[in-house]
Amino acid sequence: MPKKLNLLDKKIFENITRNIFRNIRKNFICLLTSGSIQLEQVLPNWSDLDFIVVVKRLNLITKIKLNKLFKKIEKDYRTKVGAVVISIEELTKSQILAQRLEGKVLQALVELQKNRQKIYFVQKFSKRIFCPIFDKRQIRMFSLNEIGRIIALYRRLILRFDLQDKGDFKQTVKQSINYSIVITKLAVQYFGGITCFSDKMILEQARKIFPKRLMQQFRKILIFKSGWPGNKKLKDELNEIDWYLEHFSSYVFKKIENKVCSKI
Repeated sequence: MPKKLNLLDKKIFENITRNIFRNIRKNFICLLTSGSIQLEQVLPNWSDLDFIVVVKRLNLITKIKLNKLFKKIEKDYRTKVGAVVISIEELTKSQILAQRLEGKVLQALVELQKNRQKIYFVQKFSKRIFCPIFDKRQIRMFSLNEIGRIIALYRRLILRFDLQDKGDFKQTVKQSINYSIVITKLAVQYFGGITCFSDKMILEQARKIFPKRLMQQFRKILIFKSGWPGNKKLKDELNEIDWYLEHFSSYVFKKIENKVCSKI
């Protein structure tokens, strides 16, 4: 078994960037970080390697080469790779093409705008690329749309995985915890206009906006995450998470509906 590489290594994304360039050469533009590692929120047994690869042209050969490389990276780091590949056109015109891009990509661009994510280049000319700037209205609308999409993904997750299988059940609980944290972060971004960069910051800001009962439940979920996978009562945890996802999202949309109705 290969030695597990350090996810907190400051050069981790530099190394991945060089490896991508070696594999797809001049079709590679840059790598954009998109997750907790760049924000230095790494948890053992939890954090994934999240990043976005930007290329000149999206074609099958490039996708297959990247697939092979990402499998090697997963083996080297013994960590899941949550990578996305997009074209340079999608990056520079993402305000127009937002419906085609994953929420992960748009959130990374928002965080890049606030200097909390980073771009890694290999080719000098790439440094002249233009990354879009989103205004407050665009960030709010993206946040709201993504909350709805994540709730739909969560419900699909529960129906799709074999919950009688211990491995699938564990993966379902972990993904559900992630969904809970992300929709809370997006809701804070929508109502408070604040982009949070840590679980602690999400909780602090959410407490200023949302009811105490919901925030008590959210704090439980953060405890589940910090102790992962210490608690073996995963069924009880999933029950708590399900309650939160359904009640929190319902509260968010009712809050928005009441605001809209009050303006009519």
